[in-house]
Amino acid sequence: CTESKAALEALHNLGVMENWLDEKSLRDLESVLTPITFHRGDMVMTKGDYDRIFFFVMSGKLLAHDVGTGDSRKVDLELVEGNHFGELNLLANRPSVANVTVVSPKVRLMAITKKDYDKRRASLEPLMRKLSQRNALLTIPVIAKSKLLPHEI
Repeated sequence: CTESKAALEALHNLGVMENWLDEKSLRDLESVLTPITFHRGDMVMTKGDYDRIFFFVMSGKLLAHDVGTGDSRKVDLELVEGNHFGELNLLANRPSVANVTVVSPKVRLMAITKKDYDKRRASLEPLMRKLSQRNALLTIPVIAKSKLLPHEI
């Protein structure tokens, strides 16, 4: 699929591919990516739900808001091309820790369902863990406001 190849290229451009995935893992990742489109105002993820879907942003803009669990609150995050969310749903079967809403007229995402992820867990879990760590760091205010490039996080 051309869109899944574009998603892989975007991941590569962010520096998340280097030394993270071997050729088999890359093929596995490409085989489970599914394109999906949402429109302004659509709630892509609802805090507390067990959506069990990982999303990679291909184009458009979303806002992750009401981020955090319990009394812990973190900064809202603008999600644009190259960003991702939902990896904890796949890794730990945990509920979503934020609401994610489309703020641009349209957003194109690539999705990985829990069912597809589980079929290729062995090769994809290391990537999902690293993406999860990156997202956790980005919700810390001092890091969120920094000018660090994606490969520096």
